[in-house]
Amino acid sequence: AVVVDTTGEKVEAEAYELACGLDAGSLGKPRRPFVIGLAGPSGSGKSTLADRLAAALDGRVVHEERSWFKASAAPSYAFRDPISEAPCHVDWSLAKAAVRDAIAAPGVVVVENYLLLAPEGGGRHLEPEVDVVLLLDGHGASSGLREKCRERRVARNPERSEAEKAALRTYYDEHVFPAYQKYTRGPFDARTGPKVEL
Repeated sequence: AVVVDTTGEKVEAEAYELACGLDAGSLGKPRRPFVIGLAGPSGSGKSTLADRLAAALDGRVVHEERSWFKASAAPSYAFRDPISEAPCHVDWSLAKAAVRDAIAAPGVVVVENYLLLAPEGGGRHLEPEVDVVLLLDGHGASSGLREKCRERRVARNPERSEAEKAALRTYYDEHVFPAYQKYTRGPFDARTGPKVEL
């Protein structure tokens, strides 16, 4: 096989691989798609940005799915168990399978998940699958961020009663945002791989 090198010259593929320190035969192999991970608190705009990125990059999105959760949550936030916000509440085998299915096809893949960086023992659940992590955090403006994200989550369902909206606000402040700080913000700060805070 012949390839064009950086100077525009045609050279044998094997010679080019050898000169560039590439594995033999690597120039003809299909490459794994680039995977963008989106993390951030609930209500930060992960799904919206994921859809826009995938559309702009002609890629695919893996959205967090309700079916990945091990048990359904109580319908009222006044009675919801905070375990709903913890990594142990997610069936990670389903999440990983969805990401790996998306990676099996060519093109960019955007993975959005509230618990994208959640620890799994000494490793992580989905983080090894992504090439870069974008964190929707407002550069650490935690106080304003919490309020903005909380109100966006409240606004998702305008048919909620005022009592249920109040219960959701309390639940978000006491459980959802602290879980984000523990399971996402902390691991993001410790991440050594490529990352961008938005």
